Amino acid sequence: MFLKKGKYTLPEEEAKKPMDITSSPYIRSMWLSSVLDYYLITYLFENQIYDEVWSAKDNRIVSRLLCENGEWGFPLCLPSGKKVLLNTRMLYVNGNIVASFIDASTAAEGGIAGVDEDDNPVLVVMEL
Repeated sequence: MFLKKGKYTLPEEEAKKPMDITSSPYIRSMWLSSVLDYYLITYLFENQIYDEVWSAKDNRIVSRLLCENGEWGFPLCLPSGKKVLLNTRMLYVNGNIVASFIDASTAAEGGIAGVDEDDNPVLVVMEL
């Protein structure tokens, strides 16, 4: 798979200024993972972080999430109904298994049985 940024390609002159974080029409950073028949793409564009899931079969966006209030990631609903965000840059992907973690205080507030707020982080493993 090749990702072509087209009009969003960062010009060479802009690339020479990596610390100059101004609003510009170029993708500044990008992270890529793959899960089964999908790609997970996280990127910084115009000082906003986007998470997108793309179908590998037809190269179309299935889902797009925008960073809000300085937080980003894919939502996970805990037993209490509380929603937390899994950092897409800290996912472990192996075939159809996706693993990440949430801190113990969030897990305890979210109603995960047997977890106290002072425990170690909680491993989250999902089979897709």
